[in-house]
Amino acid sequence: MIKVSVVMPVYNAERFLRECLNSVIGQTLKDIEIICVDDASSDKSPAILSVYAKLDKRIKVLTHNSTQYAGVARNKGLMEAKGKYLVFWDADDFFEPDALEKMYLQCEKDEADICVCAGRVYNMVLRQLVSAHHYLDLSALPSELPFAAMDHPEAALRFTNPAPWNKMFNREFIKKEGIEFQNLRSSNDVFFTYAALAVAKRITVVDRILINYRSGTTHSLQETNAQSPFCFYEALLHLREWLTERQLMNAYEKGYLNLALGMCFYNLSYQKTKDAWLIVAEKLKDEIFKDLGLLKHPRHYFSSQQNYDAMMSLVKKSSKQLAAHEPQLQQDEGTKDNSEEKALAEQDDSIKVSVIVPVYNTEEYLEECLSSVIRQSLSAIEILCVNDGSTDGSAAILERYAKKDKRIKVITQENSGLSVARNTGLNSAQGTYVNFLDSDDLLPWCALEHLYALASTKNLDLLFYEAESFYDRAELYTQHPAYRTCYRYQGGYEQPLCGQKLMISLMDNHDFKPSACLQMFRRAFLVDEAMSFYPGILHEDNLFTVHGLMVAKRAGVLGEPLYLRRVREDSIMSDKNWKHAYGYLVCLREINKLLVDLQIKNSSFIDAVLAYQVIVGETIILLLESLGAEEVEARMATLPPGERAQITLLLANIMQNRSALQEVQAELEAQNKHFTRELKSTKESASFRAGAVVTWPLRKLKRLTQGK
Repeated sequence: MIKVSVVMPVYNAERFLRECLNSVIGQTLKDIEIICVDDASSDKSPAILSVYAKLDKRIKVLTHNSTQYAGVARNKGLMEAKGKYLVFWDADDFFEPDALEKMYLQCEKDEADICVCAGRVYNMVLRQLVSAHHYLDLSALPSELPFAAMDHPEAALRFTNPAPWNKMFNREFIKKEGIEFQNLRSSNDVFFTYAALAVAKRITVVDRILINYRSGTTHSLQETNAQSPFCFYEALLHLREWLTERQLMNAYEKGYLNLALGMCFYNLSYQKTKDAWLIVAEKLKDEIFKDLGLLKHPRHYFSSQQNYDAMMSLVKKSSKQLAAHEPQLQQDEGTKDNSEEKALAEQDDSIKVSVIVPVYNTEEYLEECLSSVIRQSLSAIEILCVNDGSTDGSAAILERYAKKDKRIKVITQENSGLSVARNTGLNSAQGTYVNFLDSDDLLPWCALEHLYALASTKNLDLLFYEAESFYDRAELYTQHPAYRTCYRYQGGYEQPLCGQKLMISLMDNHDFKPSACLQMFRRAFLVDEAMSFYPGILHEDNLFTVHGLMVAKRAGVLGEPLYLRRVREDSIMSDKNWKHAYGYLVCLREINKLLVDLQIKNSSFIDAVLAYQVIVGETIILLLESLGAEEVEARMATLPPGERAQITLLLANIMQNRSALQEVQAELEAQNKHFTRELKSTKESASFRAGAVVTWPLRKLKRLTQGK
């Protein structure tokens, strides 16, 4: 039985076609057919397709005598398809190995008409990964999945983009509804996707980045849509007509109009010349806004009031004013030549990066984690897996992967905790740089290449970078929405900076993220500074990160999501208890000791550390309050007398710092009533612990703590 039909239009895609086909035939789901429709390509694409069809009998090649664009090609593949489910993938993109399996299993589990997954953009010009949360916006979904579109009509047209390539469709459902792609040069998928979503009775999602969309390719239809700038308008008119014929327009009107307004400005923003921009702007102003019914509704009707304001601004402008306007235009920079960077990464046989993976009872996630490492584009790596006394099937998985890839080394120890496991890995590491990876998380395929290229070129001691969070179950988003964006950097950072200057900037921008997994370290730097993880505590990353910033001579930040962090219900950080509070307390104690031992003199850096300590101190207080006085007293009694005295003094200092903050609040409230509301809300909110406190008068706190 064919489980999934992969339909792929191909037009002059020789540059990327092999990589794309390899990512399809290498899918973990094997019961598939791959229908490639060559749209009269004039390059070597037909020859490549012919070779692959001989190599893999699952590939079927169809041809057009003349170019008819992707919509017609997709319809032709759709007519030939025999799989239970359909995906429509493009020949210049590439796909995670388990993409089809993940979506297929979710469809089967939920008996879904449509399954939507997350994706990301790979910018070919900048060679950067770019977050793309509009591919799957969990905040727009109803709380229970799967859901029927008619029960949530606004969400159905808002939670995802019009592209078909991050969606799996039940073929019988599409056939029954008679939905086809339009014959348009671009935007041929708008009608197909949103019509299908509008009538689907069971829509589900997989919150995993499974699709990699290339931008910046000169042959892409989206990149050349100036040649057909109003296809989106035709698509919207056809969708409205179809919804009206089915008597669905009343239910979907608000979702449709919000979608239409967003598409108007998306297409306007994609114009690359002033003349092209002016043509689209004039037609929007004079015809499209009115024809689509966008001018009939007030500002609050639209989810993007910024788009509404932009629409009204365009409507009010005369043709002369539009002609005088200087818009921000898409830049066609061509494709960057990366031969120098590649040569640097592969110039010798030395180990560039040691990836340290502590493993403890994560058999459910371990294969996925290891697969993400062994397929890294930077091949000169070693993978040090430290089995920390696992009692499940993790050890067998590690041994199997070690036989598969000689770069994997398995080190087994008695269960000693995360810190000791990481230290064990560090002691065996041989790479120029070191990266830490938790065994339930993942690395995007180009992560180590990008990190190593920047770190080695700039000779950095440490390099911070961003993460993208994904949810084991999409429903977890409603419980923990902050994880979606908490690993992004808000500020811009020069590089290199010395570590102390970087910490000051990170705290100023509320960007301090003390996760060892989100840093690449020069191994010689760690050895020279005798850095290791403090054993036996939680939150050991906090101490390790601050220590690194105290002594690093060259540090940087890369604003690119090169780590995939899993949010799951049973992770190590789920419960708030004494171990968490104690871990934070030990970190603060050791940081204070380092300030003295290293004779840190930089007053601005000390202020930044103090601000961080105030934030952590507030978290400690909340944790202890949640435990209750009796349990805290009992826990304190178990500590050795010397440590108990240190922790008691540290807690007294935290409480005194808190009192000092309250004093400062009172002074500011008395001086200026304007601050009263802001200070009150800040104190009561999570942002009090997340960094806003750094803008307050910390010199006063510093004097108080130093006077003890």
